[in-house]
Amino acid sequence: MKKYLLLLFICCNVIISFGQRQMGKMSYRIDSLDITAKRTVKIINETEDNTPLVLINEKRYSKSLIRSIPVTQIKSFRVEKCDTVINNVHYSIRICITTNDEYILNPVTMETIKEKYTDNRPFIFLVNNEIVIEDLNDYYIDENSILQITKGKIKSLGIYYINILTKTEENEK
Repeated sequence: MKKYLLLLFICCNVIISFGQRQMGKMSYRIDSLDITAKRTVKIINETEDNTPLVLINEKRYSKSLIRSIPVTQIKSFRVEKCDTVINNVHYSIRICITTNDEYILNPVTMETIKEKYTDNRPFIFLVNNEIVIEDLNDYYIDENSILQITKGKIKSLGIYYINILTKTEENEK
C-alpha cells in the first residue's frame, strides 16, 4: 500500500512540475539551445469602407435588413456597380431587392426594439447570435421575421444582452 501511495505522490509531483509553463511564451529546447518564441495575436478591426447601397422595394435601408427577409419572399435581386454619394457617403455597389407583392415588409430599427423591450440600462444586441456592431439607428430588421427575443445578463460583466432570433430554417428547428 505504501508503494502505491509513494508512486501516486511521485506521479503527481512529476505532472505538476512538467505541466508548468509561462503565460504568453512557449519555450523549446533543441540540442542545448534555448529558443523562446512569443505568441502574437492578430487583431482585425472590422471597418467597412465599401458599404453597399441597399434598395428594398425602391427604399434605402442598411444591409442588415437583407438578412431578415425570407428568401422565398424575394422576387428579384440585382447587384450593380454605381457611383453614388448620399449624405457624404460614397457607394460603389448598389443592391436592389424587390419582394413579392403579398409580402408586407415591416422594417424597424434596433433603437425602436431597444425602446420597446428594454429600460435605460446598457445592452448588447445580438441578431441570430451575431453581435450588432452598427449604429442602432441604422440597423434594420423586419419585425415580421422575429421568431424569439431573449433577454439576459452577463453576470461577470454586469451587462445585459438581447438576442433576437429571426425566422430562418436553422432557427425554426
